[in-house]
Amino acid sequence: MIRKHFVVSVQALAALALVFADADVSIGVVKANLREVVR
Repeated sequence: MIRKHFVVSVQALAALALVFADADVSIGVVKANLREVVR
C-alpha cells in the first residue's frame, strides 16, 4: 500500500515537473515575443 502511494506521488511529482518545465518554456517564449514587440 505504501509503495503504491509512493509510486503515485512520484508520478505526481513528475507531472508537476513537466508542468513547471512547460511553464518555464512558455514564459521564455512570451518574454522573447515581448522583446520583439518592444523593438
